[in-house]
Amino acid sequence: MLNAMSLNKKDVIIVKIVVLKEQDIKEVFSMEDAIKADKDALEFYSKGESNIPLRTNIDGTYLTRIRTGAVSGAATDILARKDSKIFALFGRDGQAETQLEPVLTVKDIEEVRVFDISEERAKDFTQRTSDKFADKFNVKIVAAKNSNEAVDNADVITCVTTSKNLYLMENLLKKTHILTVLAPILLTCKK
Repeated sequence: MLNAMSLNKKDVIIVKIVVLKEQDIKEVFSMEDAIKADKDALEFYSKGESNIPLRTNIDGTYLTRIRTGAVSGAATDILARKDSKIFALFGRDGQAETQLEPVLTVKDIEEVRVFDISEERAKDFTQRTSDKFADKFNVKIVAAKNSNEAVDNADVITCVTTSKNLYLMENLLKKTHILTVLAPILLTCKK
Protein backbone atom coordinates (compact mmCIF):
# COMPACT_ATOMS: atom_id res chain seq x y z
CA MET A 1 0.00 0.00 0.00
CA LEU A 2 1.31 3.44 -0.94
CA ASN A 3 1.76 6.10 1.65
CA ALA A 4 0.84 9.55 0.28
CA MET A 5 3.83 11.06 2.05
CA SER A 6 6.24 8.79 0.14
CA LEU A 7 4.97 9.79 -3.31
CA ASN A 8 7.06 12.03 -5.52
CA LYS A 9 5.42 14.61 -7.72
CA LYS A 10 6.31 12.49 -10.78
CA ASP A 11 4.39 9.52 -9.27
CA VAL A 12 1.08 11.39 -9.10
CA ILE A 13 -1.35 11.11 -11.98
CA ILE A 14 -4.32 13.44 -12.07
CA VAL A 15 -7.37 11.92 -13.72
CA LYS A 16 -10.31 14.02 -14.80
CA ILE A 17 -13.57 12.09 -14.60
CA VAL A 18 -16.47 13.16 -16.77
CA VAL A 19 -19.86 11.77 -15.82
CA LEU A 20 -22.30 11.53 -18.71
CA LYS A 21 -25.90 12.12 -17.73
CA GLU A 22 -29.05 11.16 -19.65
CA GLN A 23 -29.25 14.46 -21.56
CA ASP A 24 -25.56 14.23 -22.55
CA ILE A 25 -26.16 10.76 -24.01
CA LYS A 26 -29.31 11.84 -25.87
CA GLU A 27 -27.34 14.61 -27.59
CA VAL A 28 -24.84 12.22 -29.18
CA PHE A 29 -26.49 8.77 -29.24
CA SER A 30 -29.90 8.08 -30.80
CA MET A 31 -32.13 5.03 -30.56
CA GLU A 32 -31.17 4.24 -34.17
CA ASP A 33 -27.49 4.25 -33.09
CA ALA A 34 -28.29 1.97 -30.16
CA ILE A 35 -30.24 -0.53 -32.27
CA LYS A 36 -27.44 -0.70 -34.86
CA ALA A 37 -24.82 -1.14 -32.13
CA ASP A 38 -26.84 -3.91 -30.47
CA LYS A 39 -27.48 -5.71 -33.77
CA ASP A 40 -23.74 -5.56 -34.52
CA ALA A 41 -22.90 -6.75 -31.00
CA LEU A 42 -25.35 -9.66 -31.26
CA GLU A 43 -23.85 -10.64 -34.62
CA PHE A 44 -20.27 -10.46 -33.28
CA TYR A 45 -21.28 -12.43 -30.20
CA SER A 46 -23.03 -15.14 -32.23
CA LYS A 47 -19.89 -15.51 -34.39
CA GLY A 48 -17.64 -15.66 -31.31
CA GLU A 49 -15.95 -12.41 -32.32
CA SER A 50 -16.72 -10.30 -29.24
CA ASN A 51 -14.56 -9.16 -26.36
CA ILE A 52 -15.43 -7.68 -22.98
CA PRO A 53 -16.67 -4.13 -23.63
CA LEU A 54 -14.98 -0.99 -22.38
CA ARG A 55 -16.37 0.15 -19.03
CA THR A 56 -17.39 3.79 -18.72
CA ASN A 57 -18.97 6.06 -16.14
CA ILE A 58 -22.36 6.85 -17.67
CA ASP A 59 -25.85 7.35 -16.24
CA GLY A 60 -26.58 3.67 -15.69
CA THR A 61 -30.36 3.89 -15.47
CA TYR A 62 -30.77 5.63 -18.80
CA LEU A 63 -28.07 3.52 -20.46
CA THR A 64 -29.78 0.33 -19.26
CA ARG A 65 -33.10 1.54 -20.63
CA ILE A 66 -31.71 2.47 -24.03
CA ARG A 67 -29.58 -0.68 -24.28
CA THR A 68 -32.50 -2.95 -23.35
CA GLY A 69 -34.80 -1.08 -25.72
CA ALA A 70 -32.27 -1.27 -28.53
CA VAL A 71 -31.95 -5.05 -28.15
CA SER A 72 -35.75 -5.28 -28.28
CA GLY A 73 -35.69 -3.11 -31.40
CA ALA A 74 -33.05 -5.33 -32.98
CA ALA A 75 -35.05 -8.47 -32.13
CA THR A 76 -38.25 -6.91 -33.48
CA ASP A 77 -36.49 -5.87 -36.67
CA ILE A 78 -35.14 -9.38 -37.24
CA LEU A 79 -37.97 -11.57 -35.88
CA ALA A 80 -41.28 -9.72 -36.28
CA ARG A 81 -43.25 -9.83 -39.51
CA LYS A 82 -42.13 -7.20 -42.02
CA ASP A 83 -45.70 -5.89 -42.39
CA SER A 84 -46.28 -5.36 -38.64
CA LYS A 85 -48.73 -2.48 -38.09
CA ILE A 86 -50.20 -2.89 -34.58
CA PHE A 87 -48.07 -2.80 -31.43
CA ALA A 88 -49.38 -3.62 -27.94
CA LEU A 89 -47.36 -2.30 -25.00
CA PHE A 90 -48.03 -3.52 -21.45
CA GLY A 91 -46.83 -1.18 -18.72
CA ARG A 92 -45.87 2.49 -18.90
CA ASP A 93 -43.17 2.97 -16.28
CA GLY A 94 -39.39 2.88 -16.44
CA GLN A 95 -38.55 1.07 -19.63
CA ALA A 96 -41.82 1.56 -21.51
CA GLU A 97 -40.76 4.60 -23.53
CA THR A 98 -37.44 3.05 -24.49
CA GLN A 99 -39.32 -0.07 -25.58
CA LEU A 100 -41.79 1.96 -27.63
CA GLU A 101 -39.27 4.05 -29.56
CA PRO A 102 -37.18 1.19 -30.99
CA VAL A 103 -40.24 -0.70 -32.24
CA LEU A 104 -41.43 2.48 -33.95
CA THR A 105 -37.91 2.93 -35.33
CA VAL A 106 -37.67 -0.51 -36.99
CA LYS A 107 -41.30 -1.13 -38.04
CA ASP A 108 -43.88 1.02 -39.80
CA ILE A 109 -46.32 0.77 -36.88
CA GLU A 110 -49.64 2.55 -37.44
CA GLU A 111 -51.21 2.02 -34.01
CA VAL A 112 -49.83 1.48 -30.51
CA ARG A 113 -52.16 0.25 -27.78
CA VAL A 114 -50.88 0.83 -24.26
CA PHE A 115 -52.34 -1.12 -21.38
CA ASP A 116 -51.63 -0.45 -17.71
CA ILE A 117 -53.57 -1.39 -14.61
CA SER A 118 -54.19 2.33 -14.21
CA GLU A 119 -56.06 3.58 -17.26
CA GLU A 120 -55.32 7.17 -16.21
CA ARG A 121 -51.56 6.53 -16.15
CA ALA A 122 -51.80 4.76 -19.51
CA LYS A 123 -53.58 7.83 -20.93
CA ASP A 124 -50.90 10.14 -19.50
CA PHE A 125 -48.20 7.97 -21.09
CA THR A 126 -49.94 7.91 -24.47
CA GLN A 127 -50.34 11.70 -24.46
CA ARG A 128 -46.71 12.29 -23.47
CA THR A 129 -45.30 9.86 -26.04
CA SER A 130 -47.68 11.03 -28.76
CA ASP A 131 -46.38 14.57 -28.22
CA LYS A 132 -42.76 13.46 -28.03
CA PHE A 133 -42.81 11.32 -31.18
CA ALA A 134 -45.28 13.37 -33.28
CA ASP A 135 -42.56 14.79 -35.54
CA LYS A 136 -40.65 11.52 -35.82
CA PHE A 137 -43.28 8.81 -36.40
CA ASN A 138 -46.68 8.72 -38.07
CA VAL A 139 -48.40 6.63 -35.40
CA LYS A 140 -51.57 6.70 -33.32
CA ILE A 141 -50.85 5.91 -29.64
CA VAL A 142 -53.92 5.03 -27.56
CA ALA A 143 -54.70 3.65 -24.11
CA ALA A 144 -56.40 0.24 -24.19
CA LYS A 145 -59.20 -0.40 -21.70
CA ASN A 146 -58.07 -3.99 -21.06
CA SER A 147 -55.41 -6.49 -22.12
CA ASN A 148 -57.65 -8.19 -24.67
CA GLU A 149 -58.30 -4.88 -26.43
CA ALA A 150 -54.56 -4.22 -26.47
CA VAL A 151 -53.57 -7.52 -28.09
CA ASP A 152 -56.48 -7.97 -30.49
CA ASN A 153 -54.74 -8.49 -33.87
CA ALA A 154 -51.46 -7.05 -32.55
CA ASP A 155 -48.39 -7.89 -34.61
CA VAL A 156 -45.89 -7.06 -31.87
CA ILE A 157 -46.46 -7.26 -28.11
CA THR A 158 -44.00 -5.96 -25.53
CA CYS A 159 -44.49 -6.46 -21.80
CA VAL A 160 -42.62 -4.14 -19.45
CA THR A 161 -44.53 -4.75 -16.29
CA THR A 162 -43.72 -6.42 -13.00
CA SER A 163 -47.23 -7.85 -12.84
CA LYS A 164 -47.23 -11.51 -11.92
CA ASN A 165 -50.65 -12.02 -13.51
CA LEU A 166 -50.49 -11.04 -17.15
CA TYR A 167 -52.93 -13.20 -19.06
CA LEU A 168 -53.35 -13.00 -22.81
CA MET A 169 -56.20 -14.78 -24.54
CA GLU A 170 -54.47 -17.06 -27.01
CA ASN A 171 -57.40 -16.91 -29.44
CA LEU A 172 -56.84 -13.13 -29.84
CA LEU A 173 -53.24 -13.59 -30.90
CA LYS A 174 -52.23 -14.02 -34.52
CA LYS A 175 -48.67 -14.68 -35.68
CA THR A 176 -47.29 -12.28 -33.13
CA HIS A 177 -43.80 -11.29 -32.02
CA ILE A 178 -43.86 -11.17 -28.20
CA LEU A 179 -41.10 -9.53 -26.14
CA THR A 180 -41.14 -9.79 -22.37
CA VAL A 181 -38.77 -7.50 -20.54
CA LEU A 182 -39.97 -7.94 -16.97
CA ALA A 183 -43.13 -10.05 -16.99
CA PRO A 184 -44.04 -13.68 -17.37
CA ILE A 185 -46.95 -14.25 -19.74
CA LEU A 186 -49.61 -16.88 -19.26
CA LEU A 187 -51.55 -17.77 -22.38
CA THR A 188 -55.08 -18.92 -21.74
CA CYS A 189 -57.53 -20.50 -24.12
CA LYS A 190 -61.13 -19.36 -24.24
CA LYS A 191 -63.54 -22.29 -24.01
